Amino acid sequence: MGETEDERTAQASQLFENFVQASTCKGTLQAFSILCRQLQLDPLDHCNFYSSLKAAVSSWKVKALWTKLDKRAEQKVYNQNKACTGTRCLIIGSGPCGLRTAIELALLGCKVVVIEKRDTFSRNNVLHLWPYTIHDLRALGAKKFYGKFCAGAIDHISIRQLQLMLLKVSLILGVEIHVNVEFVQLLEPPEQQNEDGPGWRAELRPSNHPVSEFDFDVVIGADGRRSTLDVIFTELSQMRKINSRPPHLKRITLLSSAFFCNLLPLFLNLLYLAHFSWLFFRSAVPNLFCATGRLYVRQYFHGSAFKVWGE
Repeated sequence: MGETEDERTAQASQLFENFVQASTCKGTLQAFSILCRQLQLDPLDHCNFYSSLKAAVSSWKVKALWTKLDKRAEQKVYNQNKACTGTRCLIIGSGPCGLRTAIELALLGCKVVVIEKRDTFSRNNVLHLWPYTIHDLRALGAKKFYGKFCAGAIDHISIRQLQLMLLKVSLILGVEIHVNVEFVQLLEPPEQQNEDGPGWRAELRPSNHPVSEFDFDVVIGADGRRSTLDVIFTELSQMRKINSRPPHLKRITLLSSAFFCNLLPLFLNLLYLAHFSWLFFRSAVPNLFCATGRLYVRQYFHGSAFKVWGE
């Protein structure tokens, strides 16, 4: 005898609640995998995953979350999730910055893949959150995933808890996340190839991981101060100085990030709307300026200031 509609709704609600309550990185990914399998959802269909999940999980418990995410997605800058349709992004690192960036890119309509060399969130360092960061996280449904989030006068959270929260939002919005995958280097497209040939790819460990076949337009290094991309950026900068550019380069964004704040949406929107081809961005709390076709980043940190350019 088949399940009734009420039974299917109750099952979907319980599966989603198991996902929400997961307390580790591996537990979250496992609960998400079970949720997708049981509800017959395709997590690789980034364009339709969120709407399919929302249709499958319709209990009153999650309506507040759907309302918040819908309200965020309806902002004009996202152009109904089509502002960056067709853009394929690889993010190295699943810290708070990497995951928050993934969320923003997904809202813009990008295909987003995140790789992380670990499979645990173990940083219990406590972060102080600025008021606008608290507002940003609340708008993404933070209270649903962590009921104690900024209750009363509390304005701090552990990095581990913040990562878990952002991981769950990323998965809901169709971001593809892979753990135990380490970035090694960028692989340039062959000089002589047709339009159907491979684009920019990443060499990974393990070398046979499916993401090694992923062609991307944008790569974002969100793997801390000692970013793997630092050396690569230096090499690319030298190539630019002699007016020699690697073949078939579309947009390669190099982002070494040790910050977390809601200026990321502004940064990303400037990046895509201006169609910058080159960018290196390292900052804690940046001020962003866009003028004469270039993106400038100015930072005040221990008395230092620097600018970053875009094409």
